Amino acid sequence: MDLTMATWNVRTMLIPRKMQEISKEMMKYKIDIIALQEIRWQGQGRIDKPDYALLYNGSEEKTGQLGTGCMVNKTMKGSLFDFEPQNNRICKIRLKGRFRNISYISSCTQER
Repeated sequence: MDLTMATWNVRTMLIPRKMQEISKEMMKYKIDIIALQEIRWQGQGRIDKPDYALLYNGSEEKTGQLGTGCMVNKTMKGSLFDFEPQNNRICKIRLKGRFRNISYISSCTQER
């Protein structure tokens, strides 16, 4: 399995249509997985769209800070079998590989 991976500090996904902007760039550059930092959403979850899935983890408090996640394209959605948020700065996804499973970690640091 050949993977194209990227990372993107999106600064915030609180802006309307930001998720669509990211997915458009993902398709334009044929990226399979994007690790996202500074999403700034509250809580954790998964959003499934026809062309991608977004898995995210943010702060439990309504702070509008930090938050990580991963966006996977529609081809990789079938290989995705686990999402492990550690805290609002680190999350991990697990993908089923042909011979071995793959772990992909997204992390962000707190600005000072």
